[in-house]
Amino acid sequence: MKCVIHGSGGVGGYYGGCLARAGHEVFFIARGAHLEAIQQQGLSIKSAKGDFRIETPKSGERCDPNFDPDLVIVAVKSWQLPEITEEIKNYCTPSTLILPLQNGADASDILADTLGPERVLGGLTKIFSKIEAPGVINHFTGATYIGFGEYFQDPQFQNAPDSLSDRCRNLEKELDSTPGIDAEAFVDIQKELWRKMLIFVSTSGVGTITRTPNGVFRSIPETREMLIQLIREILIVGQAKKVNIGEDDYEWAISTIDAMAPESNSSLFRDIQSNRPSELHSIHGFLVREAERLSVDVPALRFIYHCLIPQENLARES
Repeated sequence: MKCVIHGSGGVGGYYGGCLARAGHEVFFIARGAHLEAIQQQGLSIKSAKGDFRIETPKSGERCDPNFDPDLVIVAVKSWQLPEITEEIKNYCTPSTLILPLQNGADASDILADTLGPERVLGGLTKIFSKIEAPGVINHFTGATYIGFGEYFQDPQFQNAPDSLSDRCRNLEKELDSTPGIDAEAFVDIQKELWRKMLIFVSTSGVGTITRTPNGVFRSIPETREMLIQLIREILIVGQAKKVNIGEDDYEWAISTIDAMAPESNSSLFRDIQSNRPSELHSIHGFLVREAERLSVDVPALRFIYHCLIPQENLARES
């Protein structure tokens, strides 16, 4: 399989490294000091699943237009998606699959506006990883999981038995057989995207505003109450959008958060703490805007979002 990793940071760099180690032909798109280190020294992966190194990966600021990928894993931040869609279009073939792995729920919609819905899947990942140094990816705790499915399809087809598409079955086989990657194809990927939102939006919001890791804020009654309120509000917004989520998903989110490594934190937390632009507007802001459009009251979500805007603005100005 020929694969482009569009955004070779903590997420894309790890998965691209695993695919390259397994013998797939991978092109890494990166920039700056990280790209320079990859080109001069290779790509190093540090992981609890085993450290390894890709010695001479194909890489650049832009993909070779003749590379003709079977798969593009889009692993840039959500707010960067609109600026890269034309670039992706330039190196794709009509049969290239696009797999976004952002933290929000509308990445596929943004990509499909330029690339067409027939190419774009829905996707998510569960991984705690980061660029530790230029050319070095650190998967520092937890799962290395990719979930995906047909995002643009008839809802009646979603309810049919055994209704995974052939291309999703084939991609699941390729990814899940790659050491270091756990992959799963879903019939209803919209549901899975919103299940992830229940976890990511709530933990990243409370963790960032309190400047504490998951194990701290979930154990204090006052901040745990805020966490629970956020999960409830996200659930209500999803239901207003006709996503198939309910009380079982709320219980699942609580138990999943309680099982997270105590020292873990979110990419949003790390970005804002490091004075880097984050996904705040594309994730928390997206939910607030959708809630307003749907006339849903989300006081806790709105409070978290509004409190973090000044830090986000400072990061973008700098």
